[in-house]
Amino acid sequence: MLPNHVTTVAISPDGAHIVSAGRDDKVYVWSANSRQSVDQLWDKDANASQLEQVAFSRDGKRLVSLGKKGEVLLWSVVERRLLHKFEQLPLRDVSLDEDGSHILGVGDGMIWIINTEDAMADKAYATVGWRPITSLSFDPTNKHAVSAHEGGLIRLLDSTTFKEKKLRRVKDPPIALAFRHDGERFVSGDAYGQALLWNTTTLEPIGRPLETDHGEVRAVAFTPDGNVIATTGADGVICFWDSQTQNVVGLADDETKEGFLSGINSLAYNPKHEEYIVSGGDDGRIRVWDTKSFKALDRSPMVHVGRVMSAVFSPDGNLIASGGDDGVLRLWDSETGGLIRCTNKLTVEGIRSLSYSPDGSLIVAVGGNLVVFWDVQTGYVISYPIQAKNKWKSDRDDIGLGLMSVAFSPDGQQFVAGGSNVSTMIGPIPQRWPTLLCQKLLLNTTYERWRELVSSDIDYIPPCHDLPIPADEPERQSPSGSD
Repeated sequence: MLPNHVTTVAISPDGAHIVSAGRDDKVYVWSANSRQSVDQLWDKDANASQLEQVAFSRDGKRLVSLGKKGEVLLWSVVERRLLHKFEQLPLRDVSLDEDGSHILGVGDGMIWIINTEDAMADKAYATVGWRPITSLSFDPTNKHAVSAHEGGLIRLLDSTTFKEKKLRRVKDPPIALAFRHDGERFVSGDAYGQALLWNTTTLEPIGRPLETDHGEVRAVAFTPDGNVIATTGADGVICFWDSQTQNVVGLADDETKEGFLSGINSLAYNPKHEEYIVSGGDDGRIRVWDTKSFKALDRSPMVHVGRVMSAVFSPDGNLIASGGDDGVLRLWDSETGGLIRCTNKLTVEGIRSLSYSPDGSLIVAVGGNLVVFWDVQTGYVISYPIQAKNKWKSDRDDIGLGLMSVAFSPDGQQFVAGGSNVSTMIGPIPQRWPTLLCQKLLLNTTYERWRELVSSDIDYIPPCHDLPIPADEPERQSPSGSD
């Protein structure tokens, strides 16, 4: 009997059989030679919606089917029976490996790899791919990017195409990443107090783990020359490690007035003065440290309301940008600690990560499901915030939900943002409103109009630098009564 509506077909690897499926949740097996139905795969416990896809294992002994509502059914073709049903997975495409021991699927922005034997034994199965991102970092030479994901994955990506080059599964998922200046090494920190140095090309660890007392390693950083690694975390202590010997060369901490240390969430070296490093902590303070004396420098208090989650130096080292629980982006003088300007509240959920563009003209901030670009010179947001789509339910409560990490590509043309419960975002940098306006104009304003609309006491500034400045129009003469 033919199915009343066929939605998918597949041919067995040996070419002997054809299978079809449709609205009635049965899989029909046909002889490829006789064109006659030889069997049906159906089970009363399957209870599947309309079947959208079927696929054989390469040895032809197993078959997987995908229902419209995400039911994944694993069948034994030899025994003609249902082996296992996976309830409503968010998949849109499935296939089987050589012997049917693993189901491969795509859905919800992730690649799913399901060990069928473990699943049938009621063990947890793993999902890999663009899982929620805990940290990401770009290689300064613009060759690579590294992303860390929930579930213990580290991905090495092409920094331009973002295609995966290598994938490595680790026991403890990293929550902090940083590259060395030459891109040949990067360092990771996990939630259990360990930091690791990695070979970027091979994605293999180098040397022994750096065992810390941080509790969780929330931030890591290389000195600009790559000789020292800094780590910090929940204990509020900054550890400095020789990157060659992997031995501790110094410790820095700053007790609060109450006599206890406050956790540190962010670390960044001054790119022009490598002896200075900036931190942002749970106590709402931003500190600049001298890495030779391991002491906090005397600066005007740089303070937020609530935790500081990110603090970074500008590319020229003259400014510090910071953000945290209060959702306000603040810009500080790195030499004096004086506040230069601040924004209104950019996100209700607070700012979780900041990054400077390579030329220092823009800052990108993320928090909740929003990505916001801010013009450093004008102090204005340059376009409407970009909104990430909610995608996943996080399997970790300790890192929260929403966008958690953001970075500019080294060429300044793209950004990447990721987190938990939101889709990973990869895209071009929004253009500033003045740029968009100038693209629609042919000429700048005249000197005369500048004096009328702005001020005769302020020197003329061409609004669109690439457009010509027209000459002032001759004064119009009043009509006279003469012929």
